[in-house]
Amino acid sequence: MTSPLLEIEEVRVYFTKGASCVRAVDGVDLSVAEGEVLGLVGESGCGKTTLARAVMRLVPLTAGRIRFEGVDLAGLPRRLLNGIRPRLQMIFQDPYSSLNPRMTVFDTIAEPLRVHGRVARRDTAGRVVRLMEQVGLAGRFARKYPHEFSGGQRQRIAIARALALDPRLIIADEPVSALDVSVQAQILNLLSDLIRARGLALILVSHDLAVVRHLAHRVAVMKEGRIIEIGPAGDVFDRPRHAHTRTLLDATPAMDPAKARASLLKNI
Repeated sequence: MTSPLLEIEEVRVYFTKGASCVRAVDGVDLSVAEGEVLGLVGESGCGKTTLARAVMRLVPLTAGRIRFEGVDLAGLPRRLLNGIRPRLQMIFQDPYSSLNPRMTVFDTIAEPLRVHGRVARRDTAGRVVRLMEQVGLAGRFARKYPHEFSGGQRQRIAIARALALDPRLIIADEPVSALDVSVQAQILNLLSDLIRARGLALILVSHDLAVVRHLAHRVAVMKEGRIIEIGPAGDVFDRPRHAHTRTLLDATPAMDPAKARASLLKNI
């Protein structure tokens, strides 16, 4: 068997202030295979975003190991970490704050290409336009600024930026929670198409189980900094083992009113 693309072992992230200590992530083990979509779900405050940021080395680890492509990122010097970052990218939750308002769409997408020296200057414009078209944006919008776009369009820009360096793994932290329901479906379908076309692995972080069900091969459920249940998506959704998972599923709005009434009567 081939090794997982990402391995998380006994990861802990504690935040201390004076005598108090918040155990945001408290001994998590996870793995992600190449081309796999892992849904990381849980209620707000359970630690899922902190775990995602720890994988990206955006928050310091208290303990544990994070191996990406066999390399432990936990203690990796910044110089060596910068060489790995192109293959490990992130899409942030809020498309309004994750884009620099002073940078055009062109500069936003071109920045990682320039920083990592991936494309010659003369080829940058063509690469940016192709990335925009891949996420459903016309190249003629390249010189516009973020405030000139809707929330869904801004998230498409953020996705194009994440794709610019041809990553192997993307972490998407609540990528549709700030968007209207109709736009959420468009972005999820876009992510699904890109994953298939590029063979990407994806960690989809969400409190919305309906969103995760749309994409995930496996699902990990977090509570109070720990993984309490993990398994194939069909098993977790249809035959949850943990009471907290059942609570999360019961709290998910049902698209079919008849099924919602049946579930309610069943629990009375």
